[in-house]
Amino acid sequence: MLVSDPSGGVAPALSTAVSAISPSLNDGEIAWQAAAEVTDHCSRMERAAIYLALGCGDNFDAIVQMLAFVGRNKMALSDGLKAKLSRWLDGYAGTSHETSLRPVISRLPAHPR
Repeated sequence: MLVSDPSGGVAPALSTAVSAISPSLNDGEIAWQAAAEVTDHCSRMERAAIYLALGCGDNFDAIVQMLAFVGRNKMALSDGLKAKLSRWLDGYAGTSHETSLRPVISRLPAHPR
């Protein structure tokens, strides 16, 4: 995913910048971990949409889709995944992504796994 930069060129998306800052918590790793925990509970269409986003490299969008699913269904996440999502979101500190996703993650129920 590319975004335009102010000089008129094309710059890597924010997720790439975050991955460079925190390589141990990059979008891809978090997205695939979340998919392993969440998609068994999804409908066929929801699961297909998530894996389509993952397959296209739209890891951030896949994470947002899964968070929306989990929030809508009041699904509990493992303590480990919830903590990783929170630390992953720290990489977006000060952005609109953090502002919109932090409350979603903080409201998710957690269970030990």
